[in-house]
Amino acid sequence: MFTQFRLLPSVLKARLILNFITKFYNMSLLTLIPIFLVNVVSTTMTSIVMTILILVSILGIHIGRKMPSDVKLSLVQLKIFEIIANIFLILFLIFGLQWLVIIVFILNGFLNAIRKPLLEKLVFDSVTKSNRAFVFSLNYWLNNVSISFAFLVSSFIFHGNILYITIFGVFCHVVCLFIITKCLPSNYKNTSTDTKKATGGTERTKYFQKRVTQCFFCYALGYFCFLTLENQLVNYISIFLNSSFKSEINISGYKMLTIILFINSMGVVILPLLLNKFINYENTKTFIVGSILFISGYCMLLIPMDFLFLSLAAMIFTVGELLQLPFQKIIFSEIIQFDNQMKYISKQQLLTQLTKFTGSIGIVLFSVIGNYLTLATFTILGVIGILSFLYSNKMVKSINS
Repeated sequence: MFTQFRLLPSVLKARLILNFITKFYNMSLLTLIPIFLVNVVSTTMTSIVMTILILVSILGIHIGRKMPSDVKLSLVQLKIFEIIANIFLILFLIFGLQWLVIIVFILNGFLNAIRKPLLEKLVFDSVTKSNRAFVFSLNYWLNNVSISFAFLVSSFIFHGNILYITIFGVFCHVVCLFIITKCLPSNYKNTSTDTKKATGGTERTKYFQKRVTQCFFCYALGYFCFLTLENQLVNYISIFLNSSFKSEINISGYKMLTIILFINSMGVVILPLLLNKFINYENTKTFIVGSILFISGYCMLLIPMDFLFLSLAAMIFTVGELLQLPFQKIIFSEIIQFDNQMKYISKQQLLTQLTKFTGSIGIVLFSVIGNYLTLATFTILGVIGILSFLYSNKMVKSINS
């Protein structure tokens, strides 16, 4: 992996590092926001603030797709705003102005959401067909490394102190600002309008755009099904394990969930270092095998037999996740080359936010319908997801031909 990384263009390496640093700080802060809020306001108000954060994220993503064509200038402006917001956050934390702290939390979430489509675009704009599978798997790996280290840093280095993490955040934003100004070309523009277009008149263009829309719809359906399934791990599955899992070695359901999350986190960090040389992520068979493992692992979590069985389930869905996800990214990278890139990137980001709500709905729905019907629902979601991705891939090839 590291040899391949060294061979990437320097601009692409800078963009991947920029994504890593941004994700690292955001996760360090986001993991502590609910804990901080519970200590200063009521549980109900904490829930309201977290809901507001999701809503402003949706609004921010929508605004992000409409940012000016000069991506570098937009990112510089956003980073300066974030640095100023974090400085105010530090002052409000020092003087104990809790409601102003909450307002800045929401503002930070809004600015972060605006930036998300722009950072995604930087990576999609930089890849070629020869390196895209590696770049997408590497970007996914870096995201997971940043999440894992964020938990460690926020807990063991900063000891859950949100003031120290905010000061650290100012440093991260300054580093990102330096990377943006020094490593992005000064004439870097939003090239989403310079994508593949149909030729041959208005009717042909309309037909082409209709095919691209249909292709994205199939991709979005598969993405929605897989992410809805994945989000159940920290929603319905966590509650199910907490109430149903019993172990001879005195491990509670909550502790078992923590172990499953740990196996998943370590797996997505370590396994790519071993597998990337031997696997062709663009192969349809790799995607199908990975998807079957992914679905099977999640279904196995609904059969809480014992510690070893659930640990095996965690390993299975982790391997499946690693095998199927780059194929998804490749399909998406092809789709956004046909039409306005920012439009589809922001739609995907909005879909990600939507699945957070479906994850919460799953807690109520699956508790009502029972475990066996939940198992059947997981399987149906998985099958629909696989078929949707495969059909979307088929349509991409058809449009390209």
